[in-house]
Amino acid sequence: VLFHHHVLTEQVLRSLVIVKPAHGIDFTAQSRTDGVFDLIDLFPTLCEAHGLDTPRAISGVSRWQQLRQGVQIPKHISLSTDMISAAVSVTDGECKCLRALIDHRTSPLYGWKQGQTHTTRLG
Repeated sequence: VLFHHHVLTEQVLRSLVIVKPAHGIDFTAQSRTDGVFDLIDLFPTLCEAHGLDTPRAISGVSRWQQLRQGVQIPKHISLSTDMISAAVSVTDGECKCLRALIDHRTSPLYGWKQGQTHTTRLG
């Protein structure tokens, strides 16, 4: 569907993260880690993987230890917004709530009225 990537649907928000560490980084286990990995956590994760301190001004949490050990990322609230700030979504990994901030139509299949909400049980 044209412009589906503008809408905060599961196929847009839920994507696979593949980590292939650079040569010399201690990452021996080939493992799978479940949980919500927020994009804001990518920079702190890469800093820790390379043995660097994350600058204090940077938000996010390193997920390096969960990736190395193959353990689930702890449950937490994750907030997303679309490219034009027409909608926001909040998820805890089990349930997602989407709210339209403005009237927004990207195609005949995807149209929202300001204030409209939609809650989805995930999993």
